Amino acid sequence: MRERRVNLFVVGAMRAGTTSFMHFLSQQSNIYACPIKEPHFFMDELPKSLYTPGFFNLNSYLKKAPLKPLHIAKVNRLEDYELLFAAAEEEHTYLAEASTAYLHSPDSAGKIQQYNAEAKIVIMLRDPLERMISHYKMDVGLGRVTKSFQQIAEEEIKKYEMGNLPWYSCLSMSFYDAAIKRYQEHFKEVLILFLEDFKKEPKINSITISEFLKIDINKISFFENKNSSKEIRTKTLLYWSRKLNVKPLFSKILPIKLRHYFFRRIVSTKNRRSLEITAQTVSKLQTIFEKENTIYYSQNTGIT
Repeated sequence: MRERRVNLFVVGAMRAGTTSFMHFLSQQSNIYACPIKEPHFFMDELPKSLYTPGFFNLNSYLKKAPLKPLHIAKVNRLEDYELLFAAAEEEHTYLAEASTAYLHSPDSAGKIQQYNAEAKIVIMLRDPLERMISHYKMDVGLGRVTKSFQQIAEEEIKKYEMGNLPWYSCLSMSFYDAAIKRYQEHFKEVLILFLEDFKKEPKINSITISEFLKIDINKISFFENKNSSKEIRTKTLLYWSRKLNVKPLFSKILPIKLRHYFFRRIVSTKNRRSLEITAQTVSKLQTIFEKENTIYYSQNTGIT
C-alpha cells in the first residue's frame, strides 16, 4: 500500500446525520469512504456505553476482501487502520472516515493532528435536545438502558451541576462549543454543517461542501435518513438480552435479513411514543444547552 493518509474526517456529532452524510460522500467518484464508517482509531479508549464489540473479530474482518460495510468498531493498530483504506485508488482525492465520538473525545483532535495536520474536518450539528433524545432512543434500541428519558435527564443534570458529567454521556454529547473550538485550534480547515439546514436546503449545502473540498461533487436534491431512531416495544427485553450476552450471539447466528425482520416485527414498532419528560426538565435542559452551544444557536440558519 502506498503511503497515503486519511485527509477528511467527519467527526460528529453523534445522531446528527453523519451516517447519511457519509453515504452521500461515498457516492462521489473522488472520495473513498472507509468501509467501517466509525473505526475510532484516534482514541485511547472507546467507552463501553458507546460501543461493545460482542463477537466481532477485526482480524477476521480484515482478511475478507473486499471489506464489507460496517458501522462501528474500535481499531487500535495503525497497520489495521491503513488496511481499511488499502482499496483506495489514485482517483480518490480524499480518504474519509466518520467516527462520531471524535468530536467530544478530549484527545482525538490532537491525535488526528499528529497523524495529518493538513486534514479537513467536517462537524455536523443538530438541535441539542433533539440529538439527546435520538441518542437516548438509540441506547434503548441497543439494550443499553431501561430508564426513562426523564430519569436519565435528571441524573445527568445533577452530574452537570456537580461538575462530574463524563464527556460521553447522553447530555454531554449535546454540548458543542468546547469541542468545536478544540478542532478549530488544531486544524486550519473546519466546516460546520447543520442537520436542519441540510434537510431544508440540500443543494445549497452540496455547493458549500464542494467549495470546502475544492472538488466537483454530485448535488443532492434531498437528505436521505440512513440511521433513524427506532421505537422499541420493550426496553427490558433488549436490556437483558444484552446483559446476558444473548444479543451478540443472536446477531452472530442469524442472517442479517432475518435479524432485521425480527427487529421490525417483534422488537420495534412504527407507533411513535411520547417521551416521559416534564416541562421543568425541558426548561433546565434548554438553559444548559444555551450556555454550552453558543456557536450552534448563533450560526444555524435552520432555527425558527
